[in-house]
Amino acid sequence: MRIDKSGKVGIGETAPLCAANGLHIKSGDSGQGTANPHADELVVEGSANSGINILSGASGYGSVFFGDSGDSNAGEVTYNHSSNYMAFATSGTERFRISSDGLAIGGTGAANSLDDYEEGTWTPELVGTGSNSGQQYAARQGVYTKVGRAVTVNCLVTYSNKGTLGGDFMKITGLPFTPTADITYQIAATQAVSHNISTSGASPSAAVYGNNAFAYLFEQGNDGVAQYSTSRADNDTQWRFTVTYQI
Repeated sequence: MRIDKSGKVGIGETAPLCAANGLHIKSGDSGQGTANPHADELVVEGSANSGINILSGASGYGSVFFGDSGDSNAGEVTYNHSSNYMAFATSGTERFRISSDGLAIGGTGAANSLDDYEEGTWTPELVGTGSNSGQQYAARQGVYTKVGRAVTVNCLVTYSNKGTLGGDFMKITGLPFTPTADITYQIAATQAVSHNISTSGASPSAAVYGNNAFAYLFEQGNDGVAQYSTSRADNDTQWRFTVTYQI
């Protein structure tokens, strides 16, 4: 250990990089010759991984506080060992925490927690509700974004050959996540193109069906809403939609 005339303390270092009256603990040479002057009261250096351990009791807290002349804990990062969460505070107030439920904002319970974010692709299939064979596609695209329990999917599917469609009605299968059973139908914002779609003011739509990874297809014309029939499909049929649903 060395203490120079400015009060710098070096442990394992003869020329401490810390501020005057600061502490430099060195277990190995990092190759860096300076420390950031905005955070150099304590310098911890190693030749590989480096860090600081805050060891607390099983029912205690481990904390880092940020203070100034007006507040000794204006900012805070605390780990609660008894409940196993990490809390972040500003202006003396907790703003969010991370626990086994995920990231909690605006509350501390599971209902306030975001536990997942994911982006990806999926492969839509435009088929009938019965047995199907021989479908060929000119285009087939599916992407999704999942935030917590909310999944937003985008779909584009275009036939080049409808093949043999079984059953009375059409659906799109292959959704990346199965919708919750708590909501029977979740409606999509939809656009459809088909040579056989009704010309009497038809407005196509889709509905994600609870506890099943598919969407039923519908036509809404002047006479009301009806499921999109397999007899409507042709070799150029195209459906595209965006829907956000709960899982």
